[in-house]
Amino acid sequence: MSNHTLQQEAALVQRLSSGDEEAFRVLFEWYTPKLLAFVIGMTKSQTQAEELVQDSFLKIWTNRASMANVEDFGGYLFIIARNKVMDHFRRMTTEAKVKHAVWKNISESQNSTEEHIDASESRRLVSAAIEQLSTQKQTIFQLSRYEGLTHEEIAEKLGLSKSTVKNHLVETLRHIKEFLQRHTDTAIMLVIMHFLKK
Repeated sequence: MSNHTLQQEAALVQRLSSGDEEAFRVLFEWYTPKLLAFVIGMTKSQTQAEELVQDSFLKIWTNRASMANVEDFGGYLFIIARNKVMDHFRRMTTEAKVKHAVWKNISESQNSTEEHIDASESRRLVSAAIEQLSTQKQTIFQLSRYEGLTHEEIAEKLGLSKSTVKNHLVETLRHIKEFLQRHTDTAIMLVIMHFLKK
């Protein structure tokens, strides 16, 4: 998290509560690295942590009008993230050992009555954008972002040049960004694109 004063943060939170997307962007950039490390420490999964951090910021943006009453934004954000992790592990209770590990390392929090906001809508938008692409671009994107293959590995797998793979990914990300600009607001697009651009 970048160095900043409590006064600067308080001012940004007030702007956020009024729907200021630039204030949201600054807070997002300040807190994402530390929040991601915090969630990775609990989930032991980079991919799962990214999704839960995304969920947490989407919840902040959705409930931005109530942020004016939040005195400790950082603490509030980390509580949201912790609750997201708790919810995630509750859905995995079929694995007794996982449940035990979660409750051993995370303090049980009171049931939240806050509205459950997750990234399902953002994932739907990204999927809709990808469906408009050629089959080859869809395949390259899936191999890169969902299977974690390098440009070189994708090129070898599909019989393409490395530069072709790179160009297709650049074009795909540009297409997704333009699609999101047409179908959602800037703040939500910022969160989604941050985790697509690995």
